[in-house]
Amino acid sequence: MPIIGAFVEERLTRMLMGLLELTAGLSIVLAHNDWSSFAAGTITTIGYLLVIEGTMYLLLPNKAIGWVVRTFNVKAWYYTGGALSILLGAYLCFFGFGLF
Repeated sequence: MPIIGAFVEERLTRMLMGLLELTAGLSIVLAHNDWSSFAAGTITTIGYLLVIEGTMYLLLPNKAIGWVVRTFNVKAWYYTGGALSILLGAYLCFFGFGLF
């Protein structure tokens, strides 16, 4: 959590992270823009969210990024996000390997 708090002050780190997220999101959106099933739509949605977050890191001023970090850099968000990531990852693994 302290590392994310310092993320506001480190503009170069934020720019690099924004470029990486934007590149990854655009790769997913351009290669997999498919809404035919829930799993395919989930992957496409993740791509669009990466594009939005990467663009946000690149364009928003330090004050706005600081507000976002202060709002979401709490333990409850980490636990909730971790649990949702595990559940979503398990679903996509089961779906991808044909177990559903």
